[in-house]
Amino acid sequence: MESLYLPKSTPMRVAIFMSGSGTNAQKIIEAYIADRDSGKVSFEPVLIFTDNPASNAVKIAREDYKPQGVAIPVRFRHYKEFMKVADATRGKYDMEQCRLLDDYSIDCVALAGYDWIVTPIICGNFLTVNVHPGFLPKKKPNGRPAYAGLAWVPSAKAVLAGENNVYTTVHKVTEMLDGGPVLAVSVPVPVPESVRSLEDRAVLLGEAKSVSEIEHFIRDSPPAESKEKKEIKEKELRRKFPVYGIAKDLQNILKEVGDWVVFPKVLRDIALGSYSLDGDKAYLDGKPVVD
Repeated sequence: MESLYLPKSTPMRVAIFMSGSGTNAQKIIEAYIADRDSGKVSFEPVLIFTDNPASNAVKIAREDYKPQGVAIPVRFRHYKEFMKVADATRGKYDMEQCRLLDDYSIDCVALAGYDWIVTPIICGNFLTVNVHPGFLPKKKPNGRPAYAGLAWVPSAKAVLAGENNVYTTVHKVTEMLDGGPVLAVSVPVPVPESVRSLEDRAVLLGEAKSVSEIEHFIRDSPPAESKEKKEIKEKELRRKFPVYGIAKDLQNILKEVGDWVVFPKVLRDIALGSYSLDGDKAYLDGKPVVD
């Protein structure tokens, strides 16, 4: 077995990548503050990167924790605008971030609600971990994760597959989407009893034939500008596709009892050198994370 990370004499330097509200970023920072105040700092968030100008990155990094004496540099590169350039590629975008990570002497990248798949340019050169709203140990016959995807999608897939619980997973990022070694799994969040009692959960798809069809419908729908219109759109989606609403509600619970709990703990354990790897299997303090 090999160590996932070898501790240094200084705290592990973490770069947080985020795209939206940043609640996972906040919990990471709050864990650092709690450790700092107790005198047991193992990791330190030293950079926040965002691809989205509308994200909460600046507010979180420069305002939210100012009273606690924490201000974190923020760097921004608009992904969609970058990709409009004639010779732009996904790899070139990550190359810019790779140089940024070098500039800040980053030890670990934490994907905390980051909307883009990172290429090996990042995850092959920097230890990269991700929090995923689904149970990644469950595999398809081809070895791919059964509950891959973003946001509500993994929970929707799990519900339709007959699962009675959903989970958050933290994993090491590799070239395979959501396929790296599992570092932690959250406590289970139960599927509603009204769903468990259904003989055929396919009825929850409503007006769609698959989760992918719901994804495409949402992606192709015109954006709702005002708060009121967003609420109307959300109600309509829940009416058309019941599994969407069920999965969204499960995802919100998972954030609180899953993401916000296991992700900061994993970063602490990585920084302390508690993880080791044997191929694609992770061990925590010598015991397999997943049997």
